[in-house]
Amino acid sequence: MSNNYGLETKELTRKFGSQTAVDHVSLHIPKGAVYGLVGRNGAGKTTIMKMITNLIHTTSGDIYINGKKESPRHHQAVGTLIEEPGYMPNLSAYENLLSKCRLMNVKQPDKQAQQLLEAMKLEKTGKKAVKNFSLGMRQRVGIALAFCGFPSLVLLDEPINALDPQGIIEVREFLSKMKKEGMTILISSHLLDELLKVADYFGIISKGKLVKELSRQEMDQLTKTNLCIRVDKPTEARELLLDLGDIPISDHVLKISKEKAEPAILNERLLTAGIKVYEIYMEHLDAEDFFIQIMGGENYA
Repeated sequence: MSNNYGLETKELTRKFGSQTAVDHVSLHIPKGAVYGLVGRNGAGKTTIMKMITNLIHTTSGDIYINGKKESPRHHQAVGTLIEEPGYMPNLSAYENLLSKCRLMNVKQPDKQAQQLLEAMKLEKTGKKAVKNFSLGMRQRVGIALAFCGFPSLVLLDEPINALDPQGIIEVREFLSKMKKEGMTILISSHLLDELLKVADYFGIISKGKLVKELSRQEMDQLTKTNLCIRVDKPTEARELLLDLGDIPISDHVLKISKEKAEPAILNERLLTAGIKVYEIYMEHLDAEDFFIQIMGGENYA
């Protein structure tokens, strides 16, 4: 365990009978970061969140929040939106938030309830009961409730489901603001493009196992644009271009970082050295292709 992590799991495992839903997952989420949990439906994302919040028990493994092993007192200090928003349907949005803030022993519950109401653009809902809200508006209430008390750790399971494009932008801006306040936020989402706009780190889950953890910088590096050159003598070509750094070869194709690529100059260097150049083209592996590739061809959603 490390005090640098807002959330850390050690070999987290959950079995349902003979089926292993989560298989020895060790997450490492730095304090004050937004962490995107990516995986196809049924990969175990929601089960992991439920174990962290003690909604279901772990079969084995440990959970550490801010460097300390999970205990019952942590559960109240973790904000959550898992599967369905936990609001009281007959109350208004403000009344729901006020009740939650009071439950969290917020010093000025009315002030914070109003802040969250405005942050989620719910201030014009008045006394209207949440049960009469649209699906998207109810989702906004659920997100606001997760941040009552401004907990150090918030877990959001598919938080932008049912939101319109404007709502997605507003939630993204709100999450960025909360991150700046020092909160650690774990998000699962099948809307990868949106997750890429807000997350600092990524965990890729497939069939209950953590396949890989990546930082934003590593993600950008792995999905960058390359200049691809197909030649007759790939090994000799790579030796000739050693000054450009490590160059991977796949099926007689050299892949060179776009930042170091000058197609005309490289073509001339290779031809002058007696190496035939059959093809030159640009290749860009986008994030969706990368996730599908790393999960063995499975869709991430």
